[in-house]
Amino acid sequence: MTRRMLAKNLPLFALLVFLLAGCAHYDDRPLDPESNLAAFDARSLADPGLAEFMATNRPDAGASAGWNAAELTLAAFYFQPELAAARARWAAAVSEIGGAGEYPNPTFGIAPAFNSSTSSDEGLARWVIPASLDFTLEQPGKRKARIAQARFRADAAWLELVQTAWQTRVQVRAEMLDLYRARQNRDLLDAQEGFQNLLLQAIDRKRQLGGTGRMAVDQAREADSMVQLDWEEAIKQEGMARARLASVIGIPSSALRAVTLDFSEFEEQLPGEMPVSTVRKQALMNRADILGLLAEYNAAQSQLQLEVARQYPDLVIGPGYEYDQGDNKWGLGLSFTLPLFNRNQAAIETARRRREEAAARFNALQTSVLGNLGQASADYSHTYVQFLIASKMHAARKAMFQRLEKQAMEGAVSAEQELAGQIALLEMNKVKLAAQMEAQAALGRLESELQSPADLPGWQTALKQTIDHNEDAHENN
Repeated sequence: MTRRMLAKNLPLFALLVFLLAGCAHYDDRPLDPESNLAAFDARSLADPGLAEFMATNRPDAGASAGWNAAELTLAAFYFQPELAAARARWAAAVSEIGGAGEYPNPTFGIAPAFNSSTSSDEGLARWVIPASLDFTLEQPGKRKARIAQARFRADAAWLELVQTAWQTRVQVRAEMLDLYRARQNRDLLDAQEGFQNLLLQAIDRKRQLGGTGRMAVDQAREADSMVQLDWEEAIKQEGMARARLASVIGIPSSALRAVTLDFSEFEEQLPGEMPVSTVRKQALMNRADILGLLAEYNAAQSQLQLEVARQYPDLVIGPGYEYDQGDNKWGLGLSFTLPLFNRNQAAIETARRRREEAAARFNALQTSVLGNLGQASADYSHTYVQFLIASKMHAARKAMFQRLEKQAMEGAVSAEQELAGQIALLEMNKVKLAAQMEAQAALGRLESELQSPADLPGWQTALKQTIDHNEDAHENN
């Protein structure tokens, strides 16, 4: 290639280099199941990244006696893979906003032709080289509608992430409550087994002295065996609850054994009845699934607006050049689609039906939420009353045992009667615990319908910070 030709084609080469430099490159990132397994097994609540995340979003972390439900919820935000998948969907939806606002690229075309016919004028060139550059001028409303639709879809994806995070929060509290219930049952049964064994020994000594028959000993031994059986069941339930809690957080079960858990929130006084009108309004203003369907409805609105705009054709302007037999010919082309056979009626009707579907789903969810909220509120009210009754029964039983203890000190009752009274008090403790746990579970279900945790202020901000953490970790891998 001569220097003259190089200089002549330099603008074309510069344009090609510019276009190629702006292209994205493929980044191969294969998944390795073995590495993922090893990384999962290495997870713990002592992770330095988690400590930094907790310090940012929970400055008072570590002030309690151990990891409470709120802190474990933030740990789940950090580790939980389902949340990572929801975050990825949200990030993809956000990236579509930029694509929705892009203008159409111009189209360049060239169609060189060779004239093989004989010509009396041998000085004329035989090549005909036409070239065109087409620019599409969209109707202004189309780009605006695309951007609005992409933004509403991004909002819906974000609210889906919030909904997933909220369900994680609900599961963490529920499994913490189950673990607390199992531990309390285990402790009560452990104490009961000790008293039951002492009672068995006392009755056996009494039988040896002729004060009672064999049947009384057998009944005491059977009661002791039943307590041991219940204790083993409590141990099993404790292990299963710990495994479920670890699964919700996204860490191995062994990681929970290495830390102290704080269950003090389940020992606090339960709140009284909540006004239904207050919780109804709170739920409709806070629930991510309701807000998400509202965003989907707005996206359907934008889709309908876009389809209506598409019935008007875009204008294509194409300046052209043609090198013909040594002559330089310039032209300006103008084209647009003729709406002869349709005016996008099918797409417009489909978009209108999609909007109706989105409205119906929103109304259906709102009705369902209000119904569930009424049930959850009634459920908590009844379980709270049952807890108050059980508390009164426990107080009465405790007072009865205190009188029995006083009589035992005075020698008015036997040791067997005192042990039996102690066992009866422990049985009443289990009744109160069961009522308390049912009320706490009902409170959790009511909180689940409200979707507004008082112990996690700024929890949606924490979700966004976990996105930054996961992107950094991805880049380092």
